[in-house]
Amino acid sequence: MDFFKQDCKNFISLLKEQEDLLLKMRLQIIEFLSGVSEKEINAGECRVYGVDNLELNSLFTVDSTGEYVHIPLEKDSLFQQSIVLYQAFIVNEITSDILVGDNDFCSNLKNILIMPIGNDENNVIGIIAAKNKEGGFSEKDITAFNTKFL
Repeated sequence: MDFFKQDCKNFISLLKEQEDLLLKMRLQIIEFLSGVSEKEINAGECRVYGVDNLELNSLFTVDSTGEYVHIPLEKDSLFQQSIVLYQAFIVNEITSDILVGDNDFCSNLKNILIMPIGNDENNVIGIIAAKNKEGGFSEKDITAFNTKFL
């Protein structure tokens, strides 16, 4: 019985180590893509969000302080629409009735581009949100990003 307990503890410890490693990898990928995206399309700020497979109505990202956070996927938000419709959205004139999906990212919002990220099976696995581009966003930004990264 002691062997079984010890094996269980070892197994749980290994699972936690793998989980920590996966989290670190996710954070590094998100930070890298956010930085490259920001430079590539000349946005004021970019953030990459992953679709949380365990909580289907949730996204994960790295916030402005560098912390890993979960964000609820708000119904009828641009984030949700981009995921559900597998479609990019550009809003160059922000009005009070526009629901984007992340209050932290949307502070001081002037304009926004939201693009879905898909995998080889054409499933949405995340989105990229870019904001505050001088002069606004255009279809050229979507094409530039898709050509460079997807």
